[in-house]
Amino acid sequence: MLIVELRNQMSQDLRMAMKNRDKVAVALLRTLMATLDNAEAVAVDHATLPKVPTTERHEVPRKELTSDDVQQLLERELAERQRAHGEYVALGLAAEAERLQTEIELISDYL
Repeated sequence: MLIVELRNQMSQDLRMAMKNRDKVAVALLRTLMATLDNAEAVAVDHATLPKVPTTERHEVPRKELTSDDVQQLLERELAERQRAHGEYVALGLAAEAERLQTEIELISDYL
């Protein structure tokens, strides 16, 4: 799935989750969309900053994510939740484990 298609799908799913008042899905989708945005951000270093102070805006192009990059990001988010789910189950925190299981299923839909 292309990044543009994925973003569009996530936006549609977010609107639907908001309409249905699904707090878990809304929070997860916002987190996933922010993860993609953050991955596209360009690292700030001295090479990208202007040499003299100015009031002009200096925009730099954002990174282009590949399908593999997106796949890795989603897999990392999935693995993080799977690990936490196991910990919550071991601690007997059923409500949190159930929330994470829902998030795991939602992320799996995008993989």
